[in-house]
Amino acid sequence: TLADLPKPDQAAQHLEMARFLRRSSLARYAADLFERVLKLDPARVDVRRELGETYLALGQKDKIRELFSGPVHEDATLENLFDLAQFMIAQELFVEARSALRARLERHATNLDIRVMLLAIERRLGNRSGGIALIDKARALADTGARYHKWLESAVEFHEEFDSQDKFIEQELGRLEQEDGKWTERRLQRRMAFADTAVKIGAIDPAVVMLQNDLASDPPREFRTAIRRQLIAAIEKERSQVALVQQHLEDLATEEPQLRHEANARLAMLHVALQRVDLAMPLIEKVDILQVNDATVLRGIESVHARQGGDRRKILAILQRLTALDPTDRGAWENWMSAQAASGDEEKLRRVIRQLLAGV
Repeated sequence: TLADLPKPDQAAQHLEMARFLRRSSLARYAADLFERVLKLDPARVDVRRELGETYLALGQKDKIRELFSGPVHEDATLENLFDLAQFMIAQELFVEARSALRARLERHATNLDIRVMLLAIERRLGNRSGGIALIDKARALADTGARYHKWLESAVEFHEEFDSQDKFIEQELGRLEQEDGKWTERRLQRRMAFADTAVKIGAIDPAVVMLQNDLASDPPREFRTAIRRQLIAAIEKERSQVALVQQHLEDLATEEPQLRHEANARLAMLHVALQRVDLAMPLIEKVDILQVNDATVLRGIESVHARQGGDRRKILAILQRLTALDPTDRGAWENWMSAQAASGDEEKLRRVIRQLLAGV
């Protein structure tokens, strides 16, 4: 009988049946079996979540709160813990989610992801002091460019809740400026992450000042290119900075010949934005689209060609390039196919369709 089986096997059998019943819209019976699974194997927090979802389907919100009020088993994987915490947050069980994450943090004090999720909870709870303490402790764990970027974005999101993001950005820039001034990949990544995040929230001035100072510090050539491109991205939509954008694009084209086509394409789009198509077209004519990797810029060039009645072959080439940059962009494929159909070249159209049907 089932009762004679070892506990792990009993749990597996109950779980299989519970999931079947849940799929069959028999949630009440599924809930009973999920409960048995948890008694047999308390570490299965993934099952705990499934039981919570089943209670939710049954409208038993009191049972959901009771289910998540206790501690999470210490053997639960971090992945399952995060998944469970996300469900708890979605159900606005913030205090319960915080308790579960704090308990795990005691054993994994250097885990940045736990602190980031806790910070999101403190934001939802309006706990400003608790969140700031988390931000300060988590910064020391942001030891790579990617981890720093994650930390910074979560910290900014927290401060936005209290309308203090501009002050935080200013303070963080001060901390960056106090770090070792020797150029390393780690330093570059942190500063690029800072500029990117600052620009996203509209704090353009601090990012621009930092990047301009970085360029003036005579960084290594490969770093200078990255800094200049980041600076261009920060100011290219600011009409008051048109002259500065143009200068940096021209400098980029001069310093890095392999980026000349991309720089000229961006400069052409700048002229288009200023309604100077007469200045844009000579630059566009010189651009090798295979050397441009920015899909937004390519779409802009295609649009200008279309409005100006440009060479259909160039338009087709741009549309094809867009599909190469992002093969999953169905819109780009549809545009390319439509353009091929309008060109009357049935053989090329069939080749495009075959490419699409091949699994793109």
